[in-house]
Amino acid sequence: MLPFHDVSHHLSGLWLLIRGDARGLSAFDISDKGVARSFLAILWCLPAIVAGWMFKRAEYAQAHPRGGDGVLAFAGKMFLVEIAQWIVPVLAICLVAVAFGLRPLLRTLIVTRNWFTVPLVYASYVTAFPVSLALGSLFGAGLVYRYGLLAVMLAVLVGAVLLYWRLLTTVVGGSPWLRASLLGFTVLTELVVVSWLETSLGVTVA
Repeated sequence: MLPFHDVSHHLSGLWLLIRGDARGLSAFDISDKGVARSFLAILWCLPAIVAGWMFKRAEYAQAHPRGGDGVLAFAGKMFLVEIAQWIVPVLAICLVAVAFGLRPLLRTLIVTRNWFTVPLVYASYVTAFPVSLALGSLFGAGLVYRYGLLAVMLAVLVGAVLLYWRLLTTVVGGSPWLRASLLGFTVLTELVVVSWLETSLGVTVA
């Protein structure tokens, strides 16, 4: 695992890029080794990821009180979903980069995307947990709870998209249509593939 100083340095670089300051690029190593090391960002997400699995496991157990997967089987399936959430966007970025002539920026896009995931993961779960507890205590596990939680997660997604758009404006520049294609294809591909995988593995909660 990378030391906290390095992680803090990368996050500071992200914030500079989001603010439109290209000096944030200096915080990232875009060599082959740097690209590989950027995937270690997932290790810093593990506490939030495991907490998220526990949260989803509790929902799953409530929806399947008399059956369903055991804890280990469920964890294995969630592991596959998590891997997809990291790999699919990178593949989508590669496809768009090749299609639109962004190969010189490919390493930068992969590295910044991987580190952008760290605050996004924590923002998602830190927001979801208190809201889910509040909604559950007030309204139970009914429609208000589910739609309320969905609304909160949608708000987090919209916020993340807006911040990533600003990051892409600094890193990619150029036509807004080019950035929109990159952002839209990456986000939609991840949502579609991960949703399909969760449904296929049977870890969705109806």
